[in-house]
Amino acid sequence: MKKLIICLAAVLACAISYAADPVMPTIVAIGDSNGQNEFGWANSLRDKLPDARVINKSRSGRTLSFTNQGKADKNGLLYTPMILEELDALPYATSIKYIILNLGTNDALVQYADRTDLYKPNLTKLVKIIKKSRICKKYGAELILMSPFPVNENAPKFKKDKYEGAAERTAFFAEQMEQVAAKSGVRYLNVRGTVEPLMNRSNCADGIHLNAELSAVVADEIIKFISE
Repeated sequence: MKKLIICLAAVLACAISYAADPVMPTIVAIGDSNGQNEFGWANSLRDKLPDARVINKSRSGRTLSFTNQGKADKNGLLYTPMILEELDALPYATSIKYIILNLGTNDALVQYADRTDLYKPNLTKLVKIIKKSRICKKYGAELILMSPFPVNENAPKFKKDKYEGAAERTAFFAEQMEQVAAKSGVRYLNVRGTVEPLMNRSNCADGIHLNAELSAVVADEIIKFISE
């Protein structure tokens, strides 16, 4: 009987200790290939924040609001509600502190060049959807809009047929994003001014995709931003 009491006491002590441990804060990344890549900014953020949980919901080819390549999960406006449902079902959903949205590079594809006017209204819709979700409204997660990355059209492997004019269009989208953030009452992280001067033929050979070095710079900017 004495041994049983000791055993139960030990179990109870462990349970109390576990309950007292601080909940690991969770950060959600919703982006495109620069977020999904193994060496992208989301995974770099995970490496730099070992005491946080980073859920990477980025998808290569994802746009803000176009069903790119005929795939629904590449349409941010269409698919994000499903991401939010998945997040809400997680046992640690209440620990989600930040949702970082970074979409716009694929909206700058040549095939969507005549639809740039859709970016601002569709981003406004997506922001409303996220802000009204249980993750934000009930659990208190903060939405952060992170600017589309700059595009270097002089890069040696730049695909002109796919992205000609993308430098100008992503700059325009960044301005639109800043306006939406201000009107919606969410914070805006502009990483373009930090990333663009560092882009070269080795760390962004195609002018679109950042290598591990540049992705780490973006992760550092995020950490600095959420620490303010």
